[in-house]
Amino acid sequence: MTTRHWSRVAVYAALLLAFALRLYHLDFQSLWSDEGISLLRSQQALGPMLAEMPVEHAPLYFVVLHGWMRLTGQSDFALRALSLLFSVLTVSLLYALGRDLFSDRVGLLAAVVLAANPFQVWYAQEARMYSLVVCLTLASTWLLARGWRGSGWMAWAGYTATTALALYTHYYAALIPAFHATFILGWWLLSYIEAKVAPRIRAWGSIPRLSSERALKRPAKGGKRALSTLRLLSLSVDVQVLPRTTLLSWLGAASASALLFLPWVPRALQVLSFPGWREPVPLYTVPGRFLTAYSLGLAVPPTLGLWLAAGFLPILIAGLIVAQGESRPAVAYAILYLLVPALIMALFLLRKPDFHERYLIVVTPAYALLLARGLDALRRRVWPLSALALLFILGTNAYALRNYYWDSRYHKPDFRGAARHLTLFGRPGDGILVDGPNPRLVFLHYYHGPLPVYDLRSLDQSDPAAVQSTLAPLAAQHERLWTLLYFHPPGPIEAWLDAHGYLTTARGFNGIQLYLHATPSAATATTIPLDVPLGPSARLTGYTLEPSSLPADGILRLTLWARVANTQGNLKGDLWRVTPHTPRPAAQASLRAVVDGQPPGEYNV
Repeated sequence: MTTRHWSRVAVYAALLLAFALRLYHLDFQSLWSDEGISLLRSQQALGPMLAEMPVEHAPLYFVVLHGWMRLTGQSDFALRALSLLFSVLTVSLLYALGRDLFSDRVGLLAAVVLAANPFQVWYAQEARMYSLVVCLTLASTWLLARGWRGSGWMAWAGYTATTALALYTHYYAALIPAFHATFILGWWLLSYIEAKVAPRIRAWGSIPRLSSERALKRPAKGGKRALSTLRLLSLSVDVQVLPRTTLLSWLGAASASALLFLPWVPRALQVLSFPGWREPVPLYTVPGRFLTAYSLGLAVPPTLGLWLAAGFLPILIAGLIVAQGESRPAVAYAILYLLVPALIMALFLLRKPDFHERYLIVVTPAYALLLARGLDALRRRVWPLSALALLFILGTNAYALRNYYWDSRYHKPDFRGAARHLTLFGRPGDGILVDGPNPRLVFLHYYHGPLPVYDLRSLDQSDPAAVQSTLAPLAAQHERLWTLLYFHPPGPIEAWLDAHGYLTTARGFNGIQLYLHATPSAATATTIPLDVPLGPSARLTGYTLEPSSLPADGILRLTLWARVANTQGNLKGDLWRVTPHTPRPAAQASLRAVVDGQPPGEYNV
């Protein structure tokens, strides 16, 4: 096979790797609340969807998902498959960008790095707009590169369309047109300096032309040292002058994309007053968190992840160096692709520190591209070092992906598991209280049982009278009340249930708490008198069972009555009398074992 054929096979292998990593366990985890928002919003008709779109969301992803669901259904797999497809397309686009800017090898390495990137896999398996916005902004960036290289009007038309579509997908997509403007206008400025300013300076100081590579390397002489800055600036781009047609074409395409987005601008501007969702983070931690996330994803311990991510820095730095014979505009383009959005984001964080690593996800292709340049630069110098660097990237990515796939500490809240538990253990007469966001977002996507579900979002939990008037009728109506708690710690609702019922079950589902309280609505109490010594400090005077009879899966409340001789010592320990366990005969081996001792839980004395 020829080199060209091997290259094509390698690209297909990278795409297959990307597809396999994103397909594996695609629907293993439950949807979480943000994905529930995508589902609920995309179920609406287009008119109400656009009219009711909240200020923090752009509309395109929900419109696309609306059409996608009509074709594929609303299963977890179908919802997430849309993001998977855009993520795989992103890998192919990055290969094309790396090939056009540098070489086929750099494009292939960039595709492999992005294919295995755990951060990309995470959002390729989430029914949200992040894979789409990365795909569109990368397509826009690639088409701009083709446009300035003379690919004609189709590249500029594609640039206009993809830029506008990206803005309609996520507002942080605007970081990429800002990078494009910085690159084109910066190149134009240096071209202007070369054409207009430099001749005057040369006439005054006899400085050699900037277009001479030899002259650029000469030290400034005598009183001309201050002018060496001009030479350094000229190194940021190639000596070639930006063609006027390229500048005008970009201005026209960028203006057209802005006009296409203009109808949504009044709505988009409202996001500036949006307070955000998260608590402020210390700004000094932000660079490390970005480096860790974009290198290894979100499924690594923070400290270990930062140390491992630091190993990516030498490779990244090697990717920032301009090699002999390389196109300086191409290198500047790749570097600015990463730096300009990051610097703008830093300014945003100074104003409003609402931070999450995914907000800057549009620069992750640039990060992978620069890592690929670094690997290629190491190959040209010491190829075994390049191989070790690639193995380090893939090995640490494999560790992070293993955590993401299998370690439940990094999994999404398990609404599916909570709904399954309620389906298995709920019984007629039970009720379900939802103490958290709208149950329609995710919970009712999974729970289709007969038990009534009570949405308590409208309850003013700061008002004890409101809590009493809402929960008392429900406790009287249901013998058992399940409480689905998420997004906040236990509050007045759980306190009321503890005071007026008794907690029998508490289960966690990765951030979701499920409590079962038995209520005294239908309970009949039977008190049995006793007089049994319990250690030196207490005597058992009786016990109460509620109810006196119950089905096999029922809940029995036991209350012990004791007279305490003194308040010193271990009262709770004295109240539990442990007897030696007698082995069962072989004939009873199938019975469930019962071990004497204090049952687990909290006890009030």
